[in-house]
Amino acid sequence: MTTLADAAAPARARLLTRPLMVRFVSVIGTATSFYDRVPESAYGASSALWNLAYDGGMGLGAAGFGVLALHTGYPVAFVLVAAILAAAVLPAVLPAVTRARAADRSD
Repeated sequence: MTTLADAAAPARARLLTRPLMVRFVSVIGTATSFYDRVPESAYGASSALWNLAYDGGMGLGAAGFGVLALHTGYPVAFVLVAAILAAAVLPAVLPAVTRARAADRSD
């Protein structure tokens, strides 16, 4: 006999798998970008720096959000964090946009 919980299991699996896949791809992408910027002899130091930044950001980000939410409430805290993240993406995106425009001009 199939229960409602059994029928919902594939949907739950998709809900859990998609965010994990996005996170996995973003982690691999950022780690790879570190390796692209250093010679092969510096891969160890690059990996250590990436791990320090990733783990430190997770810890400080969680603690910082907790303090922010305590003082402003969750709705305001989420909006402020979204604005901060949007501003943080700009330095990562702008060089790629600049390179693409320069490539278009040279063609």
